[in-house]
Amino acid sequence: MKVPRLGTGYLPPAIPLKLLDHYTLYLETANWRRLRRKVLKRAKGRCELCVAAAADDKMGFVIDPLGTGIRQARVVHHLSYERLFWERLTDLCALCFSCHAAAHPGNQSLMLDVALDEIWVDSRLEAIV
Repeated sequence: MKVPRLGTGYLPPAIPLKLLDHYTLYLETANWRRLRRKVLKRAKGRCELCVAAAADDKMGFVIDPLGTGIRQARVVHHLSYERLFWERLTDLCALCFSCHAAAHPGNQSLMLDVALDEIWVDSRLEAIV
Protein backbone atom coordinates (compact mmCIF):
# COMPACT_ATOMS: atom_id res chain seq x y z
CA MET A 1 0.00 0.00 0.00
CA LYS A 2 1.12 3.51 -0.74
CA VAL A 3 1.83 5.64 2.33
CA PRO A 4 0.76 9.27 2.00
CA ARG A 5 3.50 11.87 1.64
CA LEU A 6 3.47 14.33 4.52
CA GLY A 7 5.37 17.37 3.31
CA THR A 8 6.66 20.28 5.35
CA GLY A 9 4.12 22.63 3.76
CA TYR A 10 1.18 20.54 4.94
CA LEU A 11 -1.93 22.50 5.88
CA PRO A 12 -4.70 20.59 7.64
CA PRO A 13 -7.95 20.39 5.71
CA ALA A 14 -11.21 21.68 7.16
CA ILE A 15 -14.49 19.78 7.21
CA PRO A 16 -17.16 21.76 5.37
CA LEU A 17 -19.59 22.99 8.08
CA LYS A 18 -22.63 21.71 6.18
CA LEU A 19 -21.20 18.16 6.44
CA LEU A 20 -20.08 18.28 10.06
CA ASP A 21 -23.18 16.50 11.46
CA HIS A 22 -22.96 13.80 8.79
CA TYR A 23 -19.23 13.42 9.45
CA THR A 24 -19.81 12.78 13.15
CA LEU A 25 -22.33 10.04 12.34
CA TYR A 26 -20.03 8.62 9.65
CA LEU A 27 -17.27 8.02 12.22
CA GLU A 28 -19.59 5.51 13.90
CA THR A 29 -20.20 3.41 10.76
CA ALA A 30 -18.79 -0.02 9.89
CA ASN A 31 -17.23 1.45 6.73
CA TRP A 32 -15.20 3.97 8.75
CA ARG A 33 -14.12 1.28 11.25
CA ARG A 34 -12.93 -0.89 8.32
CA LEU A 35 -10.94 1.98 6.79
CA ARG A 36 -9.49 2.91 10.19
CA ARG A 37 -8.36 -0.68 10.79
CA LYS A 38 -6.66 -0.79 7.38
CA VAL A 39 -4.80 2.49 7.96
CA LEU A 40 -3.60 1.43 11.43
CA LYS A 41 -2.50 -1.93 9.99
CA ARG A 42 -0.57 -0.16 7.21
CA ALA A 43 1.19 1.96 9.85
CA LYS A 44 2.05 -1.11 11.93
CA GLY A 45 0.84 0.72 15.04
CA ARG A 46 3.27 3.62 14.53
CA CYS A 47 2.48 7.28 14.00
CA GLU A 48 3.24 7.91 10.32
CA LEU A 49 4.27 11.50 10.98
CA CYS A 50 6.69 10.46 13.76
CA VAL A 51 8.15 7.81 11.42
CA ALA A 52 8.59 10.41 8.65
CA ALA A 53 10.23 12.82 11.10
CA ALA A 54 12.55 10.09 12.40
CA ALA A 55 13.59 9.22 8.83
CA ASP A 56 14.27 12.89 8.07
CA ASP A 57 16.18 13.23 11.37
CA LYS A 58 18.54 10.40 10.36
CA MET A 59 19.26 12.32 7.17
CA GLY A 60 19.83 15.54 9.14
CA PHE A 61 16.74 17.44 8.00
CA VAL A 62 14.52 17.47 11.08
CA ILE A 63 15.29 17.33 14.78
CA ASP A 64 12.69 15.89 17.15
CA PRO A 65 12.24 18.79 19.59
CA LEU A 66 10.78 16.59 22.32
CA GLY A 67 13.24 13.76 21.82
CA THR A 68 10.40 11.30 22.24
CA GLY A 69 10.94 9.27 19.09
CA ILE A 70 8.14 7.31 17.45
CA ARG A 71 4.80 7.17 19.26
CA GLN A 72 1.87 4.76 18.91
CA ALA A 73 -0.74 5.63 16.29
CA ARG A 74 -4.10 6.09 17.97
CA VAL A 75 -5.96 8.36 15.53
CA VAL A 76 -6.74 8.12 11.82
CA HIS A 77 -6.55 11.60 10.33
CA HIS A 78 -7.93 12.88 7.02
CA LEU A 79 -5.27 14.47 4.82
CA SER A 80 -8.03 15.62 2.49
CA TYR A 81 -11.80 15.88 2.64
CA GLU A 82 -12.10 15.83 -1.16
CA ARG A 83 -13.55 12.32 -1.12
CA LEU A 84 -15.23 12.53 2.28
CA PHE A 85 -17.36 9.38 2.84
CA TRP A 86 -15.57 7.70 -0.12
CA GLU A 87 -11.98 8.05 1.09
CA ARG A 88 -9.02 6.28 -0.40
CA LEU A 89 -6.42 4.88 1.97
CA THR A 90 -4.01 7.54 0.73
CA ASP A 91 -6.44 10.22 1.96
CA LEU A 92 -5.84 9.01 5.53
CA CYS A 93 -2.86 8.67 7.84
CA ALA A 94 -2.29 7.14 11.27
CA LEU A 95 -1.19 9.66 13.91
CA CYS A 96 -0.36 9.76 17.59
CA PHE A 97 -2.31 12.18 19.77
CA SER A 98 0.55 14.74 19.71
CA CYS A 99 0.80 14.86 15.92
CA HIS A 100 -3.00 14.93 15.61
CA ALA A 101 -3.17 17.93 17.96
CA ALA A 102 -0.43 19.63 15.90
CA ALA A 103 -2.46 19.00 12.73
CA HIS A 104 -5.40 20.86 14.30
CA PRO A 105 -3.82 23.93 15.95
CA GLY A 106 -6.13 25.71 18.34
CA ASN A 107 -8.29 22.67 19.12
CA GLN A 108 -7.96 22.54 22.91
CA SER A 109 -9.88 19.26 23.32
CA LEU A 110 -7.22 17.46 21.25
CA MET A 111 -4.48 18.90 23.47
CA LEU A 112 -5.93 16.96 26.42
CA ASP A 113 -5.30 13.66 24.60
CA VAL A 114 -1.57 14.39 24.22
CA ALA A 115 -0.99 13.20 27.80
CA LEU A 116 -2.24 9.74 26.70
CA ASP A 117 0.53 9.28 24.11
CA GLU A 118 2.72 6.23 24.45
CA ILE A 119 6.05 5.46 22.81
CA TRP A 120 5.77 2.79 20.12
CA VAL A 121 7.53 -0.43 21.08
CA ASP A 122 7.96 -3.41 18.79
CA SER A 123 6.93 -6.50 20.79
CA ARG A 124 9.16 -8.69 18.60
CA LEU A 125 12.22 -6.78 19.83
CA GLU A 126 11.12 -7.07 23.47
CA ALA A 127 11.04 -10.86 23.14
CA ILE A 128 14.73 -10.86 22.20
CA VAL A 129 15.80 -8.82 25.23
